Amino acid sequence: MSEIGTALEIYNDIKEDKIMGSFSFIRADHCTKRKNLTDGDKYKILVPKEFGGGFIVDTYYDYGYVFADTDHEADLYGILAYWNGCKDMKYDGDEYPKTMDDILKRGRTCDQDNRCKGVEIGCYDNQVDALKYPLKLVSMSYKGTYEDCEGRSYSDPEQGFCKTYWDRQANPSLKAYERTTSYGRSGQGVKMHFS
Repeated sequence: MSEIGTALEIYNDIKEDKIMGSFSFIRADHCTKRKNLTDGDKYKILVPKEFGGGFIVDTYYDYGYVFADTDHEADLYGILAYWNGCKDMKYDGDEYPKTMDDILKRGRTCDQDNRCKGVEIGCYDNQVDALKYPLKLVSMSYKGTYEDCEGRSYSDPEQGFCKTYWDRQANPSLKAYERTTSYGRSGQGVKMHFS
């Protein structure tokens, strides 16, 4: 079987929810020494002004879930698809959701087709760089807005399996690059903050 055939089969299996790999993101800020998000980390999702501004506070639960295991569960890639105007999204109601509140209430971001649209536009670094509204996932201590944040959240090469830290050479005020393993879920509760 060719590599293209294999990749297409894997993609179709993911679309059909047959397999799912663990993944995570790099923080868009450098407020703390931590670089990536791992299971149980509290973080903020910065919301672009066009969608209401503000931020959402959540605990990272792997796979890009937001508000995991609640009645309000959402998906980061589904949110990304809405922010960047993907066509043929599935949603409740007659109008395309235009605010973060609408996206979370009516956007069906966990729907596999919606989620896959976000993966298709924002999985690789070059794709993230081309987006008008990339994800900006930041540390709890970050005080700015989406527009203030110059960074973007890229895929974590470690897939969230272990904690990573910013390289000291890139930022001398931080300790040397370290890596420690961290497994298990901790922390509960979610908060939303809109401007």
